[in-house]
Amino acid sequence: MFDTRPGTQIIIELAKHLGVGRYFAFNLEEANHLRLKPLGVSVEELKGKGVLFVGAQWREGFESLDTPSGKVEIYSSTLEKLGFPPVPRWEEPLVSPDPKDPHSFRLLHGKQAFHTHAMTANQPYLMQISRRYDLIRLWMNRRRGEQLGLNDGDLVQIKSLVGEGKIRVKLTEGIHPSCVWLPSGYGVFSRHLGTAYDVGLSYNDFLPTLFDPTVGHAMSSEIIVQVKKV
Repeated sequence: MFDTRPGTQIIIELAKHLGVGRYFAFNLEEANHLRLKPLGVSVEELKGKGVLFVGAQWREGFESLDTPSGKVEIYSSTLEKLGFPPVPRWEEPLVSPDPKDPHSFRLLHGKQAFHTHAMTANQPYLMQISRRYDLIRLWMNRRRGEQLGLNDGDLVQIKSLVGEGKIRVKLTEGIHPSCVWLPSGYGVFSRHLGTAYDVGLSYNDFLPTLFDPTVGHAMSSEIIVQVKKV
């Protein structure tokens, strides 16, 4: 609607400016055709009917998975061939809170059920839920908070090696004493998103650039922060 663009179109345009446009040498219409082709549906059919049921009728279970064994693999021979542990195992964190420093915590994050990543923060009705139930806060174990002289709702400063910010605290028994927790989806920095701008903090602003060597996922729990009362 209005002057917004589909995510795929944004990616195509960004690729051109980043010098990798040759890998995205297609337009939005072609991308939609390619997405629908395996389903035996055309873009025109979908536009005409709005909703289409595709594929075989669902039934419980499965015949085969796209794995070497055709089954759910707890022991992965593929990972083993690549030199990684074939079975998930415990590994020590890269960093841990300083047990002698009362201000030192591991920073965790997670979603709230009514928001989708950062895409819905600017939706007024959903943001009103966040405000009405006072959900834009940093969770901290109540005992640890009291040791820092904090009361529920106090403003605190949170600081990592790469970022810092201020947010109100929520003291609760629902989190491990060594950790603090930020709800994801807030901390929007675009002034054009008037509802979400400068509301809460973004977890990504505190996150160093670390990637898991096995699957390439961001190692988003390897972060220590200092939390102090403002």
